[in-house]
Amino acid sequence: MATVSVIMPSYNYERYISEAIESILAQTFSDLELIIIDDCSTDGSQDVIKQYMEKDARIKARFHDRNMGIAFSENEALDMANGDYIAFISSDDNWLPNKLERQMEVMLHEGDVVVYTEALIIDGDGHQTGLTCTEYCSAVDKAKSGALFKELMYGNYPNWNSLLVRREHFESTRLDESAPNASDYIMTVELSTRCPFVFIEEPLLQYRVHSRNTSRTNRLIMGREDVYVSRLFLSKYRYRLNRWAKAGIYTGMSRGHYRMNKLPLAFVYYLRALAYRPYIIVPHMKYWLSAWLGHCPRARAFL
Repeated sequence: MATVSVIMPSYNYERYISEAIESILAQTFSDLELIIIDDCSTDGSQDVIKQYMEKDARIKARFHDRNMGIAFSENEALDMANGDYIAFISSDDNWLPNKLERQMEVMLHEGDVVVYTEALIIDGDGHQTGLTCTEYCSAVDKAKSGALFKELMYGNYPNWNSLLVRREHFESTRLDESAPNASDYIMTVELSTRCPFVFIEEPLLQYRVHSRNTSRTNRLIMGREDVYVSRLFLSKYRYRLNRWAKAGIYTGMSRGHYRMNKLPLAFVYYLRALAYRPYIIVPHMKYWLSAWLGHCPRARAFL
């Protein structure tokens, strides 16, 4: 039985998946299994996966005959996992060779924590952009270690593909298939209610940003999921939410309606966020007023 189960969802990334698989097999911490769920790829991804399965017995794979979505695929992989720890990687990203070794050192020393690392942003051709994930997610000034629940109400910044988590945390909880593009964010928040996070400042992941990223899907889907996630948090964590956290949730609700081009509702939820945390939200007032007035003739006439 492997110590770490690495979960890799795959869908039409033939161009990148070999590099992703190689980065797992080359880990200096080698007591691992790699579980690949191919979600009905129509390119050559499945052939690449099968070739690697023949070379390395640590690789297990399943191949869908229809597309089921990333959250479904990761949940299926969790059911197959045998390791004491779980890690995730996209089939277009790469780990540095000592990633798991560094994380296991922290995990064994700290106990029940979530360990994640800094990441370097690369483009579709593998070139470094000069940004870290922290910079890309506008999280430079946010808390990185410790209790992150309150911070996470304002958005997700621990990179999912850098996390290492005890398997026991997935025994009673699965990724939310109702919001596949936000399922990692929902799970990260849930983990933050159970244990502290530990951040490794060393970049141990290359996170690829390109036009086909699942996280860069269209604005309408992103908006719907923003609203879904905000409502879920308001319901699920209502007894944990202080004014600071509620302001973050209503900011997310406002952002979601804005992405769906529902400007009046977006402004209403912005005002709710403002009521809970005015000294942070006020600097954005000019932006929201100009956006609302620009899209709402009735508001222009009223004012």
